[in-house]
Amino acid sequence: MGRWHFRSLTLVAGFLVLMTVSSAHAALGLDITFTPACNGYTVRGGSITTNRDNTGRGVEALVTVARDGSGRIIYENQTLYPLNQRITLAASDYINWTNVPQYNPIIMQIVSPAGNSQPQQLVYAVTGNCLDLPTFGDGSITLEDIAFTPLLTSVPVNTAPAYDANATLPRPVNPSGAARAQSGYAIVSTDNLYMRSGDDVAYTPIAILDGGTELIVLGSNGELTADLWWYVQAGSLRGWVSSQFLYLRGDLTDVPVVPVTGTIIPPTLYVGVSNPIYNTPSVSGHGLCMIPGDRFYRVTARDTILASWYRIEATCDGQPLYGWIQIDRGLLRNPAGVEIPIF
Repeated sequence: MGRWHFRSLTLVAGFLVLMTVSSAHAALGLDITFTPACNGYTVRGGSITTNRDNTGRGVEALVTVARDGSGRIIYENQTLYPLNQRITLAASDYINWTNVPQYNPIIMQIVSPAGNSQPQQLVYAVTGNCLDLPTFGDGSITLEDIAFTPLLTSVPVNTAPAYDANATLPRPVNPSGAARAQSGYAIVSTDNLYMRSGDDVAYTPIAILDGGTELIVLGSNGELTADLWWYVQAGSLRGWVSSQFLYLRGDLTDVPVVPVTGTIIPPTLYVGVSNPIYNTPSVSGHGLCMIPGDRFYRVTARDTILASWYRIEATCDGQPLYGWIQIDRGLLRNPAGVEIPIF
Protein backbone atom coordinates (compact mmCIF):
# COMPACT_ATOMS: atom_id res chain seq x y z
CA MET A 1 0.00 0.00 0.00
CA GLY A 2 1.38 3.42 -0.92
CA ARG A 3 2.13 6.11 1.61
CA TRP A 4 -0.74 8.50 2.25
CA HIS A 5 -1.05 11.97 3.74
CA PHE A 6 -4.55 13.28 4.34
CA ARG A 7 -6.19 16.20 6.03
CA SER A 8 -9.79 16.26 7.20
CA LEU A 9 -11.53 19.39 5.99
CA THR A 10 -12.47 20.79 9.36
CA LEU A 11 -12.92 24.18 7.72
CA VAL A 12 -15.49 22.60 5.41
CA ALA A 13 -17.36 21.46 8.50
CA GLY A 14 -17.36 25.04 9.72
CA PHE A 15 -18.57 26.19 6.33
CA LEU A 16 -21.39 23.65 6.51
CA VAL A 17 -22.48 25.11 9.83
CA LEU A 18 -23.05 28.41 8.03
CA MET A 19 -24.98 26.59 5.31
CA THR A 20 -27.06 24.83 7.97
CA VAL A 21 -28.02 28.14 9.54
CA SER A 22 -29.19 29.43 6.16
CA SER A 23 -30.99 26.24 5.10
CA ALA A 24 -33.47 24.29 7.22
CA HIS A 25 -33.01 21.28 4.94
CA ALA A 26 -29.29 20.73 5.44
CA ALA A 27 -28.19 17.16 6.19
CA LEU A 28 -25.72 17.34 9.09
CA GLY A 29 -22.75 15.01 9.15
CA LEU A 30 -20.14 16.90 11.12
CA ASP A 31 -18.85 14.07 13.34
CA ILE A 32 -18.07 11.58 10.56
CA THR A 33 -14.51 10.33 10.27
CA PHE A 34 -13.21 8.63 7.12
CA THR A 35 -9.61 7.49 6.85
CA PRO A 36 -8.57 7.21 3.20
CA ALA A 37 -5.56 5.34 1.86
CA CYS A 38 -4.04 4.92 -1.58
CA ASN A 39 -6.15 1.87 -2.40
CA GLY A 40 -9.35 2.51 -0.42
CA TYR A 41 -10.75 3.88 2.82
CA THR A 42 -12.00 3.01 6.31
CA VAL A 43 -14.99 4.47 8.16
CA ARG A 44 -14.04 5.31 11.74
CA GLY A 45 -17.62 6.03 12.79
CA GLY A 46 -19.94 8.99 13.15
CA SER A 47 -23.55 9.88 12.40
CA ILE A 48 -25.74 11.74 9.92
CA THR A 49 -29.12 13.38 10.52
CA THR A 50 -31.39 13.14 7.46
CA ASN A 51 -34.21 15.53 6.63
CA ARG A 52 -34.11 16.06 2.84
CA ASP A 53 -36.56 14.12 0.68
CA ASN A 54 -34.41 14.40 -2.46
CA THR A 55 -35.96 11.25 -3.96
CA GLY A 56 -39.64 12.16 -3.72
CA ARG A 57 -40.20 8.82 -1.96
CA GLY A 58 -39.94 9.82 1.69
CA VAL A 59 -36.26 8.88 1.95
CA GLU A 60 -32.98 10.71 1.52
CA ALA A 61 -30.37 9.48 -0.94
CA LEU A 62 -26.76 9.97 0.17
CA VAL A 63 -23.84 9.31 -2.15
CA THR A 64 -20.31 8.50 -1.03
CA VAL A 65 -17.97 9.41 -3.87
CA ALA A 66 -14.20 9.63 -4.31
CA ARG A 67 -12.36 11.21 -7.25
CA ASP A 68 -8.75 11.53 -8.18
CA GLY A 69 -7.13 14.78 -9.28
CA SER A 70 -8.27 14.44 -12.89
CA GLY A 71 -11.90 14.22 -11.80
CA ARG A 72 -12.12 10.49 -12.48
CA ILE A 73 -14.54 8.61 -10.22
CA ILE A 74 -12.64 5.97 -8.25
CA TYR A 75 -15.48 5.03 -5.89
CA GLU A 76 -19.21 5.74 -5.77
CA ASN A 77 -21.99 4.25 -3.66
CA GLN A 78 -25.55 5.33 -2.92
CA THR A 79 -27.54 4.57 0.23
CA LEU A 80 -31.18 5.41 0.97
CA TYR A 81 -32.07 6.44 4.54
CA PRO A 82 -35.42 7.18 6.25
CA LEU A 83 -36.12 10.87 6.84
CA ASN A 84 -35.68 12.67 10.15
CA GLN A 85 -33.45 10.08 11.76
CA ARG A 86 -29.96 10.18 13.13
CA ILE A 87 -28.08 7.43 11.29
CA THR A 88 -25.07 5.98 13.09
CA LEU A 89 -22.20 4.89 10.87
CA ALA A 90 -20.43 1.96 12.48
CA ALA A 91 -16.70 1.51 12.06
CA SER A 92 -16.11 -0.59 8.95
CA ASP A 93 -13.49 -2.82 7.45
CA TYR A 94 -11.20 -1.53 4.76
CA ILE A 95 -13.17 -0.72 1.55
CA ASN A 96 -11.27 -0.74 -1.73
CA TRP A 97 -11.62 1.87 -4.45
CA THR A 98 -13.40 0.41 -7.49
CA ASN A 99 -10.98 2.20 -9.84
CA VAL A 100 -7.29 2.82 -9.25
CA PRO A 101 -6.48 6.52 -8.67
CA GLN A 102 -3.99 7.96 -11.12
CA TYR A 103 -3.47 11.53 -9.89
CA ASN A 104 -3.44 13.65 -6.74
CA PRO A 105 -5.25 15.20 -5.01
CA ILE A 106 -7.85 12.60 -3.99
CA ILE A 107 -11.19 14.00 -2.81
CA MET A 108 -13.72 11.96 -0.87
CA GLN A 109 -17.22 13.31 -0.19
CA ILE A 110 -20.62 12.43 1.17
CA VAL A 111 -23.20 14.32 -0.87
CA SER A 112 -26.97 14.62 -0.62
CA PRO A 113 -27.63 14.99 -4.37
CA ALA A 114 -30.10 17.32 -6.00
CA GLY A 115 -33.58 15.98 -6.68
CA ASN A 116 -37.27 16.55 -5.93
CA SER A 117 -36.71 20.35 -6.06
CA GLN A 118 -33.90 20.04 -3.50
CA PRO A 119 -30.48 21.52 -4.31
CA GLN A 120 -27.31 19.50 -3.88
CA GLN A 121 -25.85 19.53 -0.36
CA LEU A 122 -22.31 18.67 0.66
CA VAL A 123 -22.32 16.73 3.94
CA TYR A 124 -18.68 15.80 4.50
CA ALA A 125 -15.35 15.94 2.67
CA VAL A 126 -11.77 14.84 3.17
CA THR A 127 -8.85 15.27 0.78
CA GLY A 128 -5.23 14.24 0.59
CA ASN A 129 -2.27 13.15 -1.51
CA CYS A 130 -0.80 9.70 -2.12
CA LEU A 131 2.97 10.04 -2.31
CA ASP A 132 3.18 7.43 -5.07
CA LEU A 133 0.99 9.45 -7.47
CA PRO A 134 1.71 12.51 -9.62
CA THR A 135 -0.36 15.66 -9.18
CA PHE A 136 -2.83 16.58 -11.90
CA GLY A 137 -2.29 20.11 -13.24
CA ASP A 138 -1.12 22.58 -10.62
CA GLY A 139 -2.87 20.63 -7.87
CA SER A 140 -4.66 23.73 -6.62
CA ILE A 141 -7.94 23.05 -4.82
CA THR A 142 -9.87 25.15 -2.34
CA LEU A 143 -12.54 24.33 0.16
CA GLU A 144 -14.97 26.35 -1.95
CA ASP A 145 -14.15 24.17 -4.98
CA ILE A 146 -15.15 21.08 -3.02
CA ALA A 147 -18.23 22.63 -1.43
CA PHE A 148 -19.72 23.86 -4.70
CA THR A 149 -18.73 21.13 -7.16
CA PRO A 150 -22.01 19.78 -8.59
CA LEU A 151 -22.43 16.02 -8.44
CA LEU A 152 -24.66 14.23 -10.93
CA THR A 153 -24.23 10.72 -9.70
CA SER A 154 -24.14 7.66 -11.94
CA VAL A 155 -26.11 5.58 -9.44
CA PRO A 156 -29.82 5.14 -10.22
CA VAL A 157 -31.31 8.44 -9.07
CA ASN A 158 -32.65 10.81 -11.72
CA THR A 159 -30.75 14.04 -11.07
CA ALA A 160 -31.23 15.54 -14.52
CA PRO A 161 -31.95 19.28 -14.45
CA ALA A 162 -35.64 20.20 -14.60
CA TYR A 163 -36.71 20.37 -18.25
CA ASP A 164 -37.39 23.82 -19.67
CA ALA A 165 -38.04 23.85 -23.42
CA ASN A 166 -37.30 27.60 -23.51
CA ALA A 167 -34.00 27.47 -21.64
CA THR A 168 -30.61 28.06 -23.25
CA LEU A 169 -28.62 24.87 -22.69
CA PRO A 170 -25.05 25.05 -21.34
CA ARG A 171 -22.03 24.03 -23.45
CA PRO A 172 -19.79 22.27 -20.89
CA VAL A 173 -16.19 21.22 -21.41
CA ASN A 174 -13.72 19.28 -19.28
CA PRO A 175 -10.47 20.72 -17.94
CA SER A 176 -7.65 20.37 -20.44
CA GLY A 177 -6.23 16.84 -20.34
CA ALA A 178 -8.84 15.45 -17.93
CA ALA A 179 -10.42 13.06 -20.47
CA ARG A 180 -7.08 11.92 -21.88
CA ALA A 181 -5.91 11.07 -18.36
CA GLN A 182 -8.40 8.16 -18.35
CA SER A 183 -7.70 4.71 -19.81
CA GLY A 184 -10.22 5.56 -22.54
CA TYR A 185 -12.24 8.60 -23.57
CA ALA A 186 -14.53 9.93 -26.31
CA ILE A 187 -14.42 12.89 -28.71
CA VAL A 188 -17.55 14.54 -30.10
CA SER A 189 -17.53 14.10 -33.89
CA THR A 190 -20.23 16.63 -34.83
CA ASP A 191 -21.26 20.12 -33.84
CA ASN A 192 -24.17 20.95 -31.54
CA LEU A 193 -24.64 17.44 -30.17
CA TYR A 194 -27.26 17.04 -27.46
CA MET A 195 -26.26 15.44 -24.17
CA ARG A 196 -29.46 13.85 -22.85
CA SER A 197 -30.83 12.58 -19.55
CA GLY A 198 -31.30 9.09 -21.05
CA ASP A 199 -30.20 6.83 -23.87
CA ASP A 200 -32.65 7.87 -26.58
CA VAL A 201 -33.75 11.00 -28.43
CA ALA A 202 -37.00 10.78 -26.45
CA TYR A 203 -35.12 11.89 -23.31
CA THR A 204 -34.67 15.54 -22.33
CA PRO A 205 -31.58 17.40 -23.55
CA ILE A 206 -29.46 18.75 -20.70
CA ALA A 207 -26.51 20.28 -22.60
CA ILE A 208 -25.08 20.95 -26.06
CA LEU A 209 -21.60 19.67 -26.93
CA ASP A 210 -19.34 21.33 -29.47
CA GLY A 211 -17.49 19.25 -32.02
CA GLY A 212 -14.09 18.16 -30.70
CA THR A 213 -15.16 18.19 -27.03
CA GLU A 214 -13.30 15.48 -25.11
CA LEU A 215 -15.55 13.49 -22.78
CA ILE A 216 -14.86 11.40 -19.69
CA VAL A 217 -16.65 8.08 -20.22
CA LEU A 218 -18.38 6.78 -17.08
CA GLY A 219 -20.53 3.97 -18.48
CA SER A 220 -22.77 2.70 -21.26
CA ASN A 221 -26.27 1.32 -21.71
CA GLY A 222 -24.79 -2.07 -22.59
CA GLU A 223 -26.19 -2.23 -26.13
CA LEU A 224 -23.97 -3.89 -28.75
CA THR A 225 -25.77 -2.33 -31.73
CA ALA A 226 -26.34 1.10 -33.22
CA ASP A 227 -28.39 1.78 -30.08
CA LEU A 228 -25.21 1.97 -27.98
CA TRP A 229 -25.15 5.14 -25.89
CA TRP A 230 -22.35 6.28 -23.59
CA TYR A 231 -22.80 7.89 -20.19
CA VAL A 232 -20.27 10.72 -20.11
CA GLN A 233 -19.11 13.72 -18.13
CA ALA A 234 -18.41 17.19 -19.51
CA GLY A 235 -17.55 19.82 -16.93
CA SER A 236 -19.91 19.32 -13.99
CA LEU A 237 -22.65 17.70 -16.09
CA ARG A 238 -23.25 14.01 -16.75
CA GLY A 239 -25.53 12.59 -19.40
CA TRP A 240 -25.96 10.32 -22.41
CA VAL A 241 -24.66 10.68 -25.97
CA SER A 242 -25.12 8.35 -28.92
CA SER A 243 -22.12 6.33 -30.08
CA GLN A 244 -22.94 7.38 -33.64
CA PHE A 245 -21.54 10.86 -32.96
CA LEU A 246 -18.38 9.96 -31.07
CA TYR A 247 -14.81 8.97 -31.81
CA LEU A 248 -13.52 6.55 -29.17
CA ARG A 249 -9.92 6.54 -27.97
CA GLY A 250 -8.05 4.19 -25.64
CA ASP A 251 -9.48 1.22 -23.74
CA LEU A 252 -13.16 1.28 -22.72
CA THR A 253 -13.61 -2.46 -22.20
CA ASP A 254 -14.07 -2.15 -18.43
CA VAL A 255 -16.68 0.62 -18.57
CA PRO A 256 -19.73 -0.46 -16.49
CA VAL A 257 -23.34 -0.66 -17.63
CA VAL A 258 -25.18 2.25 -15.99
CA PRO A 259 -28.93 2.33 -15.19
CA VAL A 260 -30.93 4.87 -17.22
CA THR A 261 -33.11 7.13 -15.03
CA GLY A 262 -33.76 10.08 -17.32
CA THR A 263 -36.80 12.22 -18.03
CA ILE A 264 -38.92 11.74 -21.17
CA ILE A 265 -39.51 14.93 -23.17
CA PRO A 266 -43.08 16.11 -22.47
CA PRO A 267 -45.33 17.33 -25.30
CA THR A 268 -45.12 21.09 -25.87
CA LEU A 269 -46.89 23.61 -28.06
CA TYR A 270 -44.84 26.26 -29.83
CA VAL A 271 -46.79 29.53 -29.92
CA GLY A 272 -45.31 32.01 -32.39
CA VAL A 273 -47.18 35.17 -31.42
CA SER A 274 -49.09 36.41 -28.38
CA ASN A 275 -52.41 34.59 -27.92
CA PRO A 276 -55.28 34.47 -25.41
CA ILE A 277 -55.87 31.45 -23.18
CA TYR A 278 -59.19 30.53 -21.57
CA ASN A 279 -60.43 28.71 -18.49
CA THR A 280 -62.44 26.31 -20.69
CA PRO A 281 -61.89 24.96 -24.24
CA SER A 282 -64.14 27.61 -25.80
CA VAL A 283 -63.83 31.22 -26.93
CA SER A 284 -66.97 31.89 -24.86
CA GLY A 285 -65.08 30.92 -21.73
CA HIS A 286 -63.36 33.34 -19.37
CA GLY A 287 -60.18 34.80 -20.86
CA LEU A 288 -57.30 34.29 -18.43
CA CYS A 289 -54.63 36.41 -20.10
CA MET A 290 -52.54 36.93 -23.23
CA ILE A 291 -49.49 34.66 -23.28
CA PRO A 292 -46.22 35.74 -24.94
CA GLY A 293 -45.25 34.37 -28.34
CA ASP A 294 -42.08 32.67 -29.53
CA ARG A 295 -42.21 30.22 -26.62
CA PHE A 296 -42.91 26.56 -25.92
CA TYR A 297 -45.71 25.66 -23.49
CA ARG A 298 -46.13 22.23 -21.91
CA VAL A 299 -49.29 20.46 -23.09
CA THR A 300 -51.16 18.67 -20.29
CA ALA A 301 -54.47 17.69 -21.93
CA ARG A 302 -56.71 17.88 -25.02
CA ASP A 303 -60.45 18.46 -25.20
CA THR A 304 -61.47 15.44 -27.36
CA ILE A 305 -59.91 12.58 -29.30
CA LEU A 306 -59.76 14.77 -32.41
CA ALA A 307 -58.60 17.71 -30.28
CA SER A 308 -59.37 21.27 -31.28
CA TRP A 309 -58.04 22.69 -27.99
CA TYR A 310 -54.98 21.98 -25.82
CA ARG A 311 -54.63 22.70 -22.13
CA ILE A 312 -51.19 24.17 -21.45
CA GLU A 313 -49.11 25.30 -18.50
CA ALA A 314 -48.67 29.07 -18.57
CA THR A 315 -48.16 32.09 -16.32
CA CYS A 316 -50.66 34.94 -15.97
CA ASP A 317 -49.77 38.00 -13.88
CA GLY A 318 -46.88 36.08 -12.35
CA GLN A 319 -49.08 33.15 -11.29
CA PRO A 320 -48.64 29.66 -12.83
CA LEU A 321 -51.89 28.12 -14.06
CA TYR A 322 -53.50 25.89 -16.68
CA GLY A 323 -55.25 27.47 -19.65
CA TRP A 324 -56.86 26.38 -22.92
CA ILE A 325 -55.66 27.44 -26.37
CA GLN A 326 -56.87 26.51 -29.84
CA ILE A 327 -54.53 24.00 -31.42
CA ASP A 328 -54.25 25.95 -34.69
CA ARG A 329 -52.57 28.76 -32.70
CA GLY A 330 -49.40 26.72 -32.32
CA LEU A 331 -47.30 23.76 -33.44
CA LEU A 332 -47.25 20.57 -31.35
CA ARG A 333 -43.86 19.10 -30.51
CA ASN A 334 -44.02 15.56 -29.11
CA PRO A 335 -40.83 13.69 -30.10
CA ALA A 336 -41.37 10.97 -27.46
CA GLY A 337 -44.90 10.24 -28.66
CA VAL A 338 -46.35 10.84 -25.18
CA GLU A 339 -50.10 10.18 -25.02
CA ILE A 340 -51.94 13.44 -24.31
CA PRO A 341 -54.90 12.70 -22.01
CA ILE A 342 -58.45 13.89 -22.69
CA PHE A 343 -59.68 16.32 -20.03
